[in-house]
Amino acid sequence: MIEQEHRQAATLRNALDNNDPMNAINTDDEADDAEYEAWKLRELRRLKRDKEERDAAEKDHEEVEKLRTMGEEERRIELRNNPKVCS
Repeated sequence: MIEQEHRQAATLRNALDNNDPMNAINTDDEADDAEYEAWKLRELRRLKRDKEERDAAEKDHEEVEKLRTMGEEERRIELRNNPKVCS
């Protein structure tokens, strides 16, 4: 009699577990690794772009400082030999 009640209770628990909507939710995202790799690639590209922008700004700043320290004649010669191309 105890054994039969135990089986019935186990059967009831299994039925409840199978009907539980929380058990139907799949939380194992197989795409997590692919999403992480895509994020990592985007982040590395962003870091590279930011570094290139900083380097270009620093180069422009150095060029401006160089022109400021030159005399008028040196500046004219420098600008004539290295004209700026506007894009």
